[in-house]
Amino acid sequence: YLYNSRTDVINKETNTIGMPRMRIMQIYALYCFYLQVNFPQEGIYECEWSGVTCRDLNDRENAPYSVTSDMVVVSLELSKWQLKGTLPAELAFLPYIESIDLSNNQLSGPLPTMAMFKWNKLKVLSLHDNQFDSGLSSEIGHLTSLQKLTIYHNEFQGGTIPAEVCHLREGQLHFLWADCSTSSTSNFRVSCPEHCCTICFEPVGFGHDSGVSTEIASQLTHDTHGVDP
Repeated sequence: YLYNSRTDVINKETNTIGMPRMRIMQIYALYCFYLQVNFPQEGIYECEWSGVTCRDLNDRENAPYSVTSDMVVVSLELSKWQLKGTLPAELAFLPYIESIDLSNNQLSGPLPTMAMFKWNKLKVLSLHDNQFDSGLSSEIGHLTSLQKLTIYHNEFQGGTIPAEVCHLREGQLHFLWADCSTSSTSNFRVSCPEHCCTICFEPVGFGHDSGVSTEIASQLTHDTHGVDP
């Protein structure tokens, strides 16, 4: 793709790379993602692909198609696009990402834990209503800029919200929504320590409704007051 479809990455006459390495890696990350979830790209340039929002670090106009521009991906939003597959580790090459919304799809497998060490600017991570099934990783605790985390209606096979994730509630994490209803006996229920989750949902399946737990629905913690969900 980088050699055959793009004319701004490699100079074929001199066989040299003419684009900053960071941007090449983010193109590679997005390309791996779209391949892995079986979703076709529309257009040649990554900032034109569905769900992708870019920003020029230097605020220059008409920069997306400039070889020397510092275009970075700040948002990846593909909710309700019927995506299937797993999230590739290459998403770690999106260090400037601020918002990821892949909710209401059919994504499965583990979360890209290695990317958690690189997403220092991530504020929103919406992964609810999918089929993720490999447990909740403590690496989520490295997302120190996170303000909203929605992971309910997945298949995490029980367990407990890691302490590292709960510690984020002491910082900027105002919303943490999970399948933690205490009235549920589903295998998909996760245990949430006190004052950690802000809303608990009934897990999907096993004869349970998929709504919000009645004992938690009206009890947003004081930290969420006045914050737009």
